[in-house]
Amino acid sequence: MATISAHKEELKQDIRKIEGDFKGRISSVKDTITEILHPAEQVKKYPFKAVGAALGVGLLVGLLRKNKKKRRKTDSQEFYHPAPPSSGFTSLLLNELKHLAARKAMHYMSDLIDEQVSSLKKNVSDK
Repeated sequence: MATISAHKEELKQDIRKIEGDFKGRISSVKDTITEILHPAEQVKKYPFKAVGAALGVGLLVGLLRKNKKKRRKTDSQEFYHPAPPSSGFTSLLLNELKHLAARKAMHYMSDLIDEQVSSLKKNVSDK
């Protein structure tokens, strides 16, 4: 029994180490992609294309999840069960990229609105 407990503890330590390494790799990939793509600059340069791309990716992800739910449905069920969250590397990377893109787009849109409001206020005060 002591051997099983020791083996169990070793496995737990291995899992913690793997999780730490995985989180580090995801952070590294995210930083690298951010450095290479400069998403804020791309969004500023092409705001409508960025919004269109975000909508397209969202639609694609939604359709893929919908198809996944359909495949899980059996003949005896009359309703869909939501797909369990995926813990694969691709899923985590896509989620991180999605969150990063959403934050950058919202920040850019906020700046754009602030600039428009400031411009309108300046025009009104000049008259």
